[in-house]
Amino acid sequence: MKRHEAGLLSYFAHPITNAGAEGLNSRIQAIRVSARPQNVTEGQLEPAGGQQGAHARKQGPSFGCTTTRAGRGTPRRGPGEVGDEPHNERPPPDLNTNNTAAGTPPHPQGVASRNEDEQHDQCCSSPPQFPYSPTDSAAQPAPKATVTRLKRHVAFLRWLDGLGPTEVWLAGVPPAKIAHFAGEAAVLDAAELRDVGEEKRLTLLACLIHTSRVRARDEVVTMFCKRMAAITKKAREHLDWLREQHRAESERLLGVFGDVLDGVRDALGPSDTENDMPEEGSLGPDPIGVVCEGVGRMPLKILADSGGVAALSSAYEAVSAHHGNNYVPLMERYYRSHRSVLFELLEVIALEATSTDHAVLDAVAFLRGNRHRVGEYIPDHGEGGQPVELSFAGDMWQSTLRDRRHPQRLRRRHFEVCVFAHLAAELRTGDIAVAGADSYANLHTQLMSWAECEPLVAEYCGQAGIPATAEECVARWRRELDTTATAVDAGYPDNADLVLDNGRPVLKRRTGKERRASALALEAALHKRLPERGLLDILTRSAYRIGWSRHFGPASGSDPKLRDALGRYVLTTFTYGTLLGPAQVARHMRDQVSAHELSLAFNKHLTEAALQAAGTDVINAFARLDVAGIWGDGSMVAADGSQVDTWENNLLAETSVRYGGVDRPTG
Repeated sequence: MKRHEAGLLSYFAHPITNAGAEGLNSRIQAIRVSARPQNVTEGQLEPAGGQQGAHARKQGPSFGCTTTRAGRGTPRRGPGEVGDEPHNERPPPDLNTNNTAAGTPPHPQGVASRNEDEQHDQCCSSPPQFPYSPTDSAAQPAPKATVTRLKRHVAFLRWLDGLGPTEVWLAGVPPAKIAHFAGEAAVLDAAELRDVGEEKRLTLLACLIHTSRVRARDEVVTMFCKRMAAITKKAREHLDWLREQHRAESERLLGVFGDVLDGVRDALGPSDTENDMPEEGSLGPDPIGVVCEGVGRMPLKILADSGGVAALSSAYEAVSAHHGNNYVPLMERYYRSHRSVLFELLEVIALEATSTDHAVLDAVAFLRGNRHRVGEYIPDHGEGGQPVELSFAGDMWQSTLRDRRHPQRLRRRHFEVCVFAHLAAELRTGDIAVAGADSYANLHTQLMSWAECEPLVAEYCGQAGIPATAEECVARWRRELDTTATAVDAGYPDNADLVLDNGRPVLKRRTGKERRASALALEAALHKRLPERGLLDILTRSAYRIGWSRHFGPASGSDPKLRDALGRYVLTTFTYGTLLGPAQVARHMRDQVSAHELSLAFNKHLTEAALQAAGTDVINAFARLDVAGIWGDGSMVAADGSQVDTWENNLLAETSVRYGGVDRPTG
């Protein structure tokens, strides 16, 4: 305390901690790095003219990747911070992609052709005014899903596909080995790749490009789903805004209608019947004429006093146009800015159905065939007269797409929005797959065929204890269902939590009981017996006993060549797991480790797959403890669905499109 007396007193005078100072210092350093001459952007180079400006124009648009290699582990700037578009985004490399179209046949010996070899060599080089190479672009994840970034990522995927048919080059290579080589190439920069032998360099680049193509497909499809979800959300919000705007007009129209009803009721006089109309025969042979004579011109006078029939009709059409919950006509206004990039997306991905329902894919094919039409309406049938299948569209879409004044025609823009919205829904549910993707791949291709499963059915059913034929299996489940239903019916009178509400069974919410004195005593005993342990001590003990740090190391699989590998990996995990940062941890370690050593271990020796493997070891070790069995056998899991704030602002840190929200993954 005496040694830190000055610092403690300084905090009361200036209440700022080391963490806050480190955060401020990191922002200052980021500004200084971005202001260096080699980090200028394409737009900054062009006004200067000369070779640099020409080269920047030749490189094309940027793709949302950080310029410096050290920025891989640095969180990207979000849209709410200074500059919505990062000023140091990397332009795509110009690799003369015409020589390596996707249909280029492979080299006779299974290696890329000479032109492709030259392009791969260019992937390891960079112009002097740009301190990056094409390999850095291929290793970067996608940014946040915006329209501009979606356009750039679609162009980035097109550039990756132009490098060559990597699936042909790597045919027969196990996916695990491809992922291992791609991970090794991802941690190497251009200078390090040039020092590797030619055969190994081509192998690493081919694996890196292949995994980048697969990841880019997943990312563009995810960004597409997010954009369609954003369009739907904006349409719903616009509908709520219109309802609020028309609320006063709706009340005025209801008032006019009430005045008309009051006038008609007064003209008819008092009536005891249910519908307030005179009884049949009481008004003579023409009751309608008698009623009209009694009412007279009173309704017309009320309508005229309220603004006239024409004005009231216009007001009614404006209010009734958005009556109900039909928001789909409003999606078209927010779709206009997305149209070109969505059609470009259809050109770079190959869609395939995972079921026998091809209605959405047929509509997508029809949509692509009518891409260049500019009229308001398009025919609802193809060139052969076959009508377009719209069974997937609901009633709201059917009423929006059709117009009674134009039979056998569809509203073109609304039809495009409808198809893209249902395509996004089919991609999320897995009914439509993307060829060459991972998260959106056709999972049925990875399953065994029925010809392979049929000989194993009898053995499997014998081990599972179920009948081997369909008839016997159905009969067994019916008997078990009847037995369960009988038991539930017999126990219903004694079940106070189960009630029948209009014939539907409803479970009541159970009220919690007050904690007993024994439970409170147990809690106090646990707190007394459990010693207080530091987080770093826990990490060290678990790493020593479980050995989860064995998954960390260089991507090549060689020895880490660290004096104390276990201690370095434990400190690195503590540094980035607690978000303290290498500089803060190195300062508190008092020269036992430097910030450079911690960041080097994180960037070179830790990967996402290694972290997942280490976490699996910890979970499996915990599952073997007795305390894990208290909560069950481990066959079920629960999630509270809470929204958790994230640090990075990119595609990987956003919320799943199934749950909504912004930049908050569901835990």
